[in-house]
Amino acid sequence: MESEIIRFTDHIRNAISTSLNPTFFEFVTAMAFYYFASEGVDCAVVEVGMGGRLDATNVLTPEVSVITNISLDHSEFLGESISDITFEKAGIIKADTPLVTAASHPEALAVLEQAAQGLSSKLHLYRRDFSGSLVSMDDRRIVFDYSGAGLSPSHTPDRAEYRNLSLPLGGKHQMHNASLAIRACEILSRRGFNIETDSIRNGLLNPDCQGRLERISSNPAVFIDSAHNPEAARSLADSIKDIFPSKKVVLVAGIMKDKDIKGILAPLIRIADSVVLTKPDSERAASPRELKKRVEEIGGRGHAPRSISIANTTAEAMEHAKKICQNGSIILVTGSFYTTGEVKELYGNKSGTLLSLREKYKMGNRT
Repeated sequence: MESEIIRFTDHIRNAISTSLNPTFFEFVTAMAFYYFASEGVDCAVVEVGMGGRLDATNVLTPEVSVITNISLDHSEFLGESISDITFEKAGIIKADTPLVTAASHPEALAVLEQAAQGLSSKLHLYRRDFSGSLVSMDDRRIVFDYSGAGLSPSHTPDRAEYRNLSLPLGGKHQMHNASLAIRACEILSRRGFNIETDSIRNGLLNPDCQGRLERISSNPAVFIDSAHNPEAARSLADSIKDIFPSKKVVLVAGIMKDKDIKGILAPLIRIADSVVLTKPDSERAASPRELKKRVEEIGGRGHAPRSISIANTTAEAMEHAKKICQNGSIILVTGSFYTTGEVKELYGNKSGTLLSLREKYKMGNRT
């Protein structure tokens, strides 16, 4: 696959005008579209990079649009309020194209409902039109039931019921995400795509979701999760409490300085016995001392970790975390894709080809 990526890279570089200076994300989006066209894919799942309205991916006319949830993230680009951010995300809604969402904030729902109505886009809302119900969960797998009314495949009853669906991912929020995917598949089936119910069940068995409550070591237990906004941090903290209610947590955190640092740290500090603050190799990363200041502000209002340490690199942070990790405790690494990526490399996982290409061709970093 690496040779294919290099071939696609060269093709796009030769195709673009010398006067253009695309960001890394814009470049790889063009690569992806070229790949889809070359391979003749029947259906492509394309994820927005940031926002939606002005995103590089938003040149497509989709069969269905999905907005998972909405929180304050990328505020410096998308706006300072939930309404502003939702307006940007609602830009992916197209005329007469269904919208599936798990958005729950009243301001977000108001914006989405108005946008969908204006474009004659049918809104499919999680918990109202379809839902997931947890059966069991651990750090490696969740089992859940799915129920949805009015849009089951044409060869099944009008109300779809999937029992004991197995998903090899940790965290209750993954059940919500999987339910959105199932609803999207039901819509696609009604729009002429041949998607069997067994394909949905089997598809959930093989997701590739690296960096999301991913166990990368067992002695001690080390988990990485790239939560980099308050909503993701809250979901992560809830998942850790649900899965490991009696275990002590050593938190290793490295966060970009343009993020809501306090909002990210607040829910994580409340589940941490010890905290190690670090800085991945990125100019955007906040200094460990800045992170410590935020932790101390949070601790002054409630739960304070037993210890707070500073490490200049992720390698130093992991060495210290292992030293202070007691028997039966877990190490949780989070705050940024940069942080989790570096730690994953420490455990023998090489960085992706696309990251290497970014350095080779010196493309912009912002997404």
